[in-house]
Amino acid sequence: MNSPAIRFNGQVEYTLDGDFAKLGAHLGIDAPEQIAHETLSLQLWACDDHFDPSAPQNTRIASLPLHPVHYSGFYSDQTPALPPAGNRDYLIAMALVGETAEGITRIHDLALFNNRQLFTQPRLQGHVDCQLLESRVELNVESIINPRDELNLSGSLSLELWALNTPYNGGAFAGIQLASCELGALQGGSEWRDSRFTLDKAQAPAGEWSVVLMLREWTSAGYVTRDYRQLPDLIQAPLAPAHVLEQERPAHAEAALVEPAELEAAKVNPVKEEAAEPKAKARKANTKKRSEPSTKKSAAKAKPAAKQVSKSTAVKEAKSETPVSINRADMDALAAVRGLSPRLAKAIIAERPYDSLDQLTRARGLGDKTVAKIKKYLSL
Repeated sequence: MNSPAIRFNGQVEYTLDGDFAKLGAHLGIDAPEQIAHETLSLQLWACDDHFDPSAPQNTRIASLPLHPVHYSGFYSDQTPALPPAGNRDYLIAMALVGETAEGITRIHDLALFNNRQLFTQPRLQGHVDCQLLESRVELNVESIINPRDELNLSGSLSLELWALNTPYNGGAFAGIQLASCELGALQGGSEWRDSRFTLDKAQAPAGEWSVVLMLREWTSAGYVTRDYRQLPDLIQAPLAPAHVLEQERPAHAEAALVEPAELEAAKVNPVKEEAAEPKAKARKANTKKRSEPSTKKSAAKAKPAAKQVSKSTAVKEAKSETPVSINRADMDALAAVRGLSPRLAKAIIAERPYDSLDQLTRARGLGDKTVAKIKKYLSL
């Protein structure tokens, strides 16, 4: 896998701090003419057992663009990170990746780290029971825990029940949101126990769906999935059988469609990204019993603070149709573009500069089809 053009030439390292990663590597360049027309980056990946960027269970955590002046010698900097959802450990790989203006991607070098990484994130713990009834969801969760340090208050947490067109693996997803409930923030080292919810349920279109419960957290980049439970064996009232996910959001249900970038055998393209948070949600949470959160040291059981969210048909905010510069616009201006979320806007900014709109596929979570749809709203 080592390239004669550029390679790791010594120390390779990373550190993770919440939603940021610091990547560092000593680089050696042997054939500068071979990489003169490539955009280089350091990419940090979480893998099950081996590095394979096309495997759906593998997630690109972070990407750090390299500038020509840094191609040789040691380079280290901080970049946004998106750890995979779930409560398990991963093999971590650092890839030295080059991409041409035509979108051809190759791995120049790869480093694997000996110790597997376990991500410390809010999670679901213990038994989860979900019953899908005609117009509502009965949900019981044994424990929702924040295992971070005591002073590390979580962002606002929510439980969301989704019908997906494929089983969920902790990365990108596409589907229909069936129900949701806002929980609020949870202190580090604390948990909510024996939480029971009765939620209004949207009806998914006729189809055969994979149903998953997600625990999501609000961050500076929007909502991200921290943990999940696949629920087929727990559902007592299955959804109606059928086929494929509609590309338009039904009026009666909220949909998030995240289109993975198309991968070829010789390419590394960011395919794992959280689904974009809808701008408005139809939510109502009627809890049967709740109380204030308590720390692990307390024997008392605690529930999420009760919140009532009125039921409505969610309609996304109108998006700007004035061409927006992908090289100069700030995150708010990019997020106002139809088809872009704050997270995708942040990913676009992280990959600047661009020589053409087609290079937007470098941004994590943007594939060829999505770029083709939004190009008319963008400019260089």
